[in-house]
Amino acid sequence: MNYIFATRPGQQIIQGELVEVNFNEKNKTNPEKFLARVTNITHQNFVIDEMGSVQLSSLFERKPDLTLDELNLGGSIQDYTIGEIEIIGRRERNAFVRPNKLLKIGTKIRKASKTFLEQQLKSDTESLTIGAFRFNKEIPIDFDINKLITLHFCILAMTGGGKSWTLSVIVEEIALNFELPIIIFDPHGEYSSLLIENEKLAQEQTDKASKIIKKIKIYTAGDPAIIHRRDQIFEEKYKKKRISKRVLLDMLDLTTDQLVFIVDNLYNLSEAQSRILLETWTDIREKRRSLNDETDFEEICSTIFKDYMVGGRRLGQRTQDILKTKLKLFYRDSKFIRQSLRDEKITFKNIIKKNQVSVIDISALDQIHQQILVGTICNQILYSRIQNSSPPCLILLEEAHRFIPGRNERSSSKAIIRRIAQEGRKFMTGLGIVSQRPSRLDPDVLSQCNTQIIMRLTNPADQSYVRQISEYVTDSDLEVIRSLSPGEGIAFGSSVLFSLPIKITSSRYTEHGGAIPSITEALRKWKPG
Repeated sequence: MNYIFATRPGQQIIQGELVEVNFNEKNKTNPEKFLARVTNITHQNFVIDEMGSVQLSSLFERKPDLTLDELNLGGSIQDYTIGEIEIIGRRERNAFVRPNKLLKIGTKIRKASKTFLEQQLKSDTESLTIGAFRFNKEIPIDFDINKLITLHFCILAMTGGGKSWTLSVIVEEIALNFELPIIIFDPHGEYSSLLIENEKLAQEQTDKASKIIKKIKIYTAGDPAIIHRRDQIFEEKYKKKRISKRVLLDMLDLTTDQLVFIVDNLYNLSEAQSRILLETWTDIREKRRSLNDETDFEEICSTIFKDYMVGGRRLGQRTQDILKTKLKLFYRDSKFIRQSLRDEKITFKNIIKKNQVSVIDISALDQIHQQILVGTICNQILYSRIQNSSPPCLILLEEAHRFIPGRNERSSSKAIIRRIAQEGRKFMTGLGIVSQRPSRLDPDVLSQCNTQIIMRLTNPADQSYVRQISEYVTDSDLEVIRSLSPGEGIAFGSSVLFSLPIKITSSRYTEHGGAIPSITEALRKWKPG
């Protein structure tokens, strides 16, 4: 239900702002106030219309020093605004009801007061507060914690829009107020900074920071030399050692599809080689406990070829040797594959614990190995939840377009993440995805994110994709999204009462690791080898 309104001359109002409308102005004791949102505005002027503006511009071009006072227009030009409002409704219990009658012409529209906004926006459920109403910082915006997590969420913004900051605020608030296990897949090594207390923190907030930091556990994956250098950089920046555990999995933890995908991408499997793995790997995984050593590459390979027959004949030695060489290259070069039983294996039992935030730093891996590791761990997490052998949890994916790409692009992690997005609610496995390129995300996964925090997006392809994939985003919302400042966004979906402009809190309990680096500062500090 939309209405056109006009402001008094000189009065300013902003697109997206909330206003209050009284459908029963005559009754002072029982007003019928409803909340509405400004969806569109245009500025006009009593004295100068569009043609007059063109003529005035031409006159100023010929006489640049001419003033409005010399034209006798100095005191008479006052802008006013013609706008459109959409009636949101009035809060009754935990839902909004719309008016059952039309608004009378001449009804006054007022900017929503703090008291009225508090009445309308305060959540009645367990909630998470990560920011305030964009146009009034005294009004907190609450997200229903259960709907945010179990129905999944996404944070979308261009680089520098505030994605990583927003996700970190969500992590801090959950860690501070709930026991929920969180798993963060960190492709850039940004979230280890959750170990460091914000140096600008007020004294009375240090206890809260300590509570968060105690829950943080860092895991790393990849080349030990690269991980060591990451540790050095962390210590140089924060003057504190980064204590971490290295993620090591067994080759047999990979599903058949994952193994075939990565070996084919790295070493080009023939059709026959792919068929051998497709027909044998699942069976080997099911019988893995019968092996003497699950990490012994030679025993795994001998099991693959032991009973495999083609047309009643065993595989030729040359065929075996070629496939074995490709598998050995993967086994040897994948820095997260356990090479010996002496190496400690990290499982879901280490990663998913109540009151624990597990940051898995995968920045020392290339993208294809990142996908394999993320897919394998996500598969273990979902399977453990189906078996109820681990607590409910939240999985967070930074740079999600790496792991769930769209446009028919293949990824070894896409299938399991898509399944979590579609079925995770049944097994209390939440999913949060973050990306600066929504148009490169798998649409099936993005459409399952029932809460969307959309920050500044200027790429037309990304804007169009968000509009197409989301039932909540309107054309007027896209106009606002283009011009948002860092840290500002619009929250849509099931965990908020209605679409709300939000300013993410500008204070953190821990240090922010996702700040845009300064190349000039790095150049000054750089020293050769």
